[in-house]
Amino acid sequence: MSVPIETEAKFVCPAGLTATDVSRALEGLGLSVRWHEPQTQTDTYFDTTNGVLRAANVSLRLRRLGATCVGTLKLPKAQSGAVMERQEIEWDLPPDDALAWVSSADGFPAVPSEVAAQLQEHGVQSVVPVLTVMTVRRKGEVMGADGFVAEVALDESTFTGRRGEAKQRELELELKTGSPSRMCEVAQALGAQYGLQPSAQSKFAAGMEQVG
Repeated sequence: MSVPIETEAKFVCPAGLTATDVSRALEGLGLSVRWHEPQTQTDTYFDTTNGVLRAANVSLRLRRLGATCVGTLKLPKAQSGAVMERQEIEWDLPPDDALAWVSSADGFPAVPSEVAAQLQEHGVQSVVPVLTVMTVRRKGEVMGADGFVAEVALDESTFTGRRGEAKQRELELELKTGSPSRMCEVAQALGAQYGLQPSAQSKFAAGMEQVG
């Protein structure tokens, strides 16, 4: 089975860093940036009751953005500095199926066969909701004359788990078109411009560590 690979860079984002600052750094690299208005998305993460997916660095997520619901399975990653590569499977969910996911105390309704196969490889037979992440995200499109295209995002997230709430701010850059080596160059230059620290954890891992 062929699973798409996601290549992205993630940084811890200081409170004072703005979209204007990010644009300035990227434009200094010869790239253009077009920002969109912020949107609020809600992610619900699922795991077994004994944390099998978290231990395997696998995340199973339902994302709700307006009337849109998308399921995502992310598999273990390879990381170098701020840049990571990982396999990712996404699928659309009708609203009724999304409700079944969140309200279910057992199982995982309406998953594609390739997702079920991956979960079975980890011995997962049923999952429950373990973490909610509400994120105000401002996305932008990054383009270069060499055909490089990426998505940039400033995220302000609130984690809610069994131990309460916590907040996190991140800057993400995800490759859409172009070479991973070019992505690394852009990410390294962006991080160096503002002394940004790589974010080594996924939102799932970070949220579970803080409030799960």
